[in-house]
Amino acid sequence: MRLAAAELWLVFRERGEVDFVELSSRAIGALGNDLDPSELGLRLDYGIRHLLVDEFQDTSPMQIELLSRMTAGWEPGDGRTLFVVGDPMQSIYRFRKADVGLFLRIRECGIGNVRLTRLRLSRNNRSCREVVVWINQSFPLIFPGADDPLRGEIAYRDFVATRDSLADAGVTVHPVLVAKSAAAFEAARAEAEAIVETIAAEWTADPGRKIAVLVSARNHLAELVRTMRRCHPEWPYSAVEIEALLDRQPVQDLISLTRALHHRADRLHWLAILRAPWCGLVLADLHALASDDHRSTLWTLMNDATRVARLSADGQHRLLAIKTVLSEALAGQGRQTRRRWIEDTWKKIGGPGCLSSTSDLSDVEAYFSRLDQLDANGQFSIDSLETDMEKLFAAPDSRADGRLELMTIHKAKGLEFDTVILPGLDRRSRANDPPLLAWDSFPMDDGEQLLVAPLNRRAAASTDGPSAYDYLQQMEAERKGNEAARVLYVAATRTVRRLHIFGVCKIDQEGQLVAPQKATGLARLWPAVQEEFERAIEDGWLIKTSATEQPWDDAFIDEDDETTAEMAEFVPALVRLKTPYIPPRQWEAPLLALPVAETGFSSDQTLAATIGILAHACMEQIVADSAAWTVSRIEGMGPSLNRWLASRGCNAADAITAARRVMEMLTVTLTSQDGQWVLARHEDDAAELALSTTALWEADDGSMGAPQTRVVDRSFIDGGERWIIDYKTADLGTDADIYSLREHAERYRLQLEQYARLFQSEARPIRKAIFYLAHGKLVELE
Repeated sequence: MRLAAAELWLVFRERGEVDFVELSSRAIGALGNDLDPSELGLRLDYGIRHLLVDEFQDTSPMQIELLSRMTAGWEPGDGRTLFVVGDPMQSIYRFRKADVGLFLRIRECGIGNVRLTRLRLSRNNRSCREVVVWINQSFPLIFPGADDPLRGEIAYRDFVATRDSLADAGVTVHPVLVAKSAAAFEAARAEAEAIVETIAAEWTADPGRKIAVLVSARNHLAELVRTMRRCHPEWPYSAVEIEALLDRQPVQDLISLTRALHHRADRLHWLAILRAPWCGLVLADLHALASDDHRSTLWTLMNDATRVARLSADGQHRLLAIKTVLSEALAGQGRQTRRRWIEDTWKKIGGPGCLSSTSDLSDVEAYFSRLDQLDANGQFSIDSLETDMEKLFAAPDSRADGRLELMTIHKAKGLEFDTVILPGLDRRSRANDPPLLAWDSFPMDDGEQLLVAPLNRRAAASTDGPSAYDYLQQMEAERKGNEAARVLYVAATRTVRRLHIFGVCKIDQEGQLVAPQKATGLARLWPAVQEEFERAIEDGWLIKTSATEQPWDDAFIDEDDETTAEMAEFVPALVRLKTPYIPPRQWEAPLLALPVAETGFSSDQTLAATIGILAHACMEQIVADSAAWTVSRIEGMGPSLNRWLASRGCNAADAITAARRVMEMLTVTLTSQDGQWVLARHEDDAAELALSTTALWEADDGSMGAPQTRVVDRSFIDGGERWIIDYKTADLGTDADIYSLREHAERYRLQLEQYARLFQSEARPIRKAIFYLAHGKLVELE
């Protein structure tokens, strides 16, 4: 156990973060114990006179242990007081290890030597009388009949309203009746449309009325958000941590781009980026490109001129545009930060032009920030990219004025609204996989005792009766069920004036109600709302299906229905740029292209390009390493360089040639006077420094350049001057002298002058130079 704790501490230290359990654990450890109190514990013992704990119904065993340590040594009548406040009917944080049973036990037995005097408050200062009366009548049918600390059961406590009656106040149950054969999306849409009508009616009665739509799970709001955007795009609303960015198309396209750039054999995401708005190939062109070859990568097929010729003229034009940018991006892999690499590629293929609103821009920025964070913490993994992005949510609507809020019930705790709407009650929460280990503590005569049991599939299949694991899981299921009833109570008591309860219920062929699924909110409320649903049937209530209203006997969906047939043949409209985006001409020499095939290089030029990428990466590593590199170290790099080259599609012969060439250049660099000076430590030194401009700039010929990102191979300050150095792997031969090197370097003058502009704000002299790795010479551009 100590070893596991130590390993966990190392993980926290590496990531620079801790969780709440770790914070509590450290606080408890810092206080010491009765036999060995710490200096901090003694100081707090003398300094703390009064303790107030709010929301006490949601305390965990570890928090109780912390309180017990803080009050150790307190004696009756010594002038110190402990005041705790909590409503057990609002204990809803079991997922944070809160245990309402602790509240009940401490109410009776106290904490350590501290005994508590019970005071019961029965006034409701939030809801008006009509709402309070309904809750007092309904929730005794939902809550257990008596308290049971072990099972987390809390009996209902009546309360009285202090607010006066209000006009049109009360609780309304909205039965949403659908055919038993109706699809889940149809039921969700019918409910969403009914909610939109209710919101409109509330604002018609009072335009300033504050409305909250509360759900037990975020995904229960998805259809409502779509319906509001479709029917009332002018409605501003606040949805904090509700709309997952993974559901937004711009972010899905970015994930596809990220995955495709990292893995050329990821066929699905390569097809996705060719279909995305920045390229927008039609299905016929995608079919012509890839339908009859499932072995080659899409990148190989995109570089096959014969295959590309099958595409339409428009398709060929669009494919050429994106292929040019992707070739440059793949060639530059590893030379920039991951975020800069993906973001720069996204901009060059026209990603910004595919965004339709400022919220899309905020979503994209959130994605890139998260990517940067994962990369900086060493946590980036292409296999878990979607999982890592699940914690991102769309930014709240900047137009929101507080009149309409969408949130989970847990987020709403402690808040109040004029009107509360409860949808999604017919849906079950997602079931979790059974844990490998179950444990819980139970009160015994000699104190709390821990019971631990592992998952045992054989025991589950035996006939010897339930195991200890089964007992613990059954106990946990009961506690969760009791808490789910309290969650509904918390939701219902957030309203001041109006409470709207929506429930989707299915009707069989005989027109009879189908009982709600077990373990749903509607099933728990059923004793209180069943009559309303039965009355809806008796009154001939219209049943909603497929966004239409019709009598129940005609509302059933037949599998041959025209709507179903239309949905089966539905092809979503292609949204794309009218013309593919062409990035502005770059002033520096173009980046070298990647190989046109992935099973060996077809030209010396593409082999030279890969040699350049690898040499740049090694130079960056030499600068970054604290230990000095030696020639013998370089001579031992052959196998690792060969593996890297093979991963880039290099065949065995080319890999050996390229690795040998890179090692020769690095050896020349390390043994040359200029090379040693370039790689030495300097003031403000950097390697592969990525810099971006955010404004247009004027080129020497008077034309305007676009905002851009540049990577400077080597930069530092020496003698008060800023040096900007670009590496070149060109070999001009053994006869090359300083004059031929200077002549060759002149072709890169515009490139280095562009780099120099990025440092103009420093207001110091700038010196520009080319370093030739194959010659070990630094050539300055005067």
